[in-house]
Amino acid sequence: MLPIERGCKDLADLRDELASTMTMVNAAIEAVVSKHRRRIIYGTGCASGKTTALYDLVKENHHLFESPKSVILHGIKVGYRKGKGKLVIEDEEETVRLIRKHFPKDKANSLLHITTPPNKEAIETLAVDDLKKIGAEVESSGNIPFVKPVDTAVDK
Repeated sequence: MLPIERGCKDLADLRDELASTMTMVNAAIEAVVSKHRRRIIYGTGCASGKTTALYDLVKENHHLFESPKSVILHGIKVGYRKGKGKLVIEDEEETVRLIRKHFPKDKANSLLHITTPPNKEAIETLAVDDLKKIGAEVESSGNIPFVKPVDTAVDK
């Protein structure tokens, strides 16, 4: 048992040293952030304002993004992208019945919550023909504008 105890002691000592080192690293990082906090806050506010203004410009100039729908200018991607859409189920009980009718039990169970309402997250992955079979459809949300930096290092 003595060799195991020594091994435990060695590992515990090493972990204590590592914890101490990480505490020093985190303190150093916090000191640097604290030193530059005003500039970070100011820069974040300015970037947010410029992003909003650019978003509004993209929205006002929709005609510039018919083809291609987006462009990268100075490392900033702007334009329009397809919206996700929203799953609409008019009659949940009917949809549950149709899921059970048209799909094998394992697949049907993955599309349903055990409490019986349809599993919208799973149903959203179905093809349009399958959605029609079970009385569901995805409403189109159209194109939505976006502004997104290509390099996300600053955001991190």
